[in-house]
Amino acid sequence: MKIRMVPVDQLFRRFPRVVRDVARQCGKEIELVVKGADTDLDKRILDALAEPLTHLVRNAIVTASNPLRSVSGQASAARAHCDSRPIIRVIRW
Repeated sequence: MKIRMVPVDQLFRRFPRVVRDVARQCGKEIELVVKGADTDLDKRILDALAEPLTHLVRNAIVTASNPLRSVSGQASAARAHCDSRPIIRVIRW
């Protein structure tokens, strides 16, 4: 059974580029924080989650970055957290 287990890092490795591309399109500064990349998951499950999670990360950044404006009208920054637990959040600061 251990043969089919792979680290979720294989999935998380694609997120920096996704975040960078979406942030550039939105004109925002987004910091990606990845935790738990060493957690193992069945390869079939990981493959099935790849596209939906990428879509969620992209949409979370676009949705959360839309109202990000400071008082002076300057674009604000945000941080996207990806964890091996089922939590993806974009935090405004």
